[in-house]
Amino acid sequence: MDKGKITKRIIMMIIGNVILGMGAGMLRAADFGVDPYQCFVLGIDNLLKLGYGTTFVVVNAVFLVLMLVFARRMLNLGTLVNMFFLGYIIDFSYSICMNITPLPSVLVRVVYFIVSILLITFSSAVIYTADMGISTYDWIALKTAEAQKKVSFKWCRVGTDLICVIIGLVFSIIPGIGTIVTAFLLGPLVSFFRTYCSEPFLYGKADRESQ
Repeated sequence: MDKGKITKRIIMMIIGNVILGMGAGMLRAADFGVDPYQCFVLGIDNLLKLGYGTTFVVVNAVFLVLMLVFARRMLNLGTLVNMFFLGYIIDFSYSICMNITPLPSVLVRVVYFIVSILLITFSSAVIYTADMGISTYDWIALKTAEAQKKVSFKWCRVGTDLICVIIGLVFSIIPGIGTIVTAFLLGPLVSFFRTYCSEPFLYGKADRESQ
């Protein structure tokens, strides 16, 4: 792989994680229900009482151990960036939204929600395509899709997201309409952005046709 493409992958990984954190924080501010993984982490935080950012790191540390056992190939620099910084970026993004709109109207919340979904799915596609390491949660759906060819990634992701919602519910996080919508939308939208945005950007038309 040439040096230019490696540099592009690193930049995509960093920018992808920043945008992902911004989108997830905006989704919390929309207050229609957080995304499935946040639902899961918030539920664990209800149990541990460490604060969201710290609980995010602890939960990801557990998933990291599982990743080392079952999907070590997918672990890279991006995994560590996501693990140690994403939770705090989410907290920062949420604080900014609440400072700008302390009492957001329904219209503002709807705008936050729509923009957040686009940011989360687009950034996830960028991170996956960069292939510089994925989050300690995302590997589960990707590995499942690779291990068997009958169910595509988007439906494997829907399955893992629904499990997160159920676990969050067990720990007293009531899923909102936004949680249910994202559980079914994230996988298909990530696949869409990978096909039409992030992969054409990284590989170009000629590279993609040769793959």
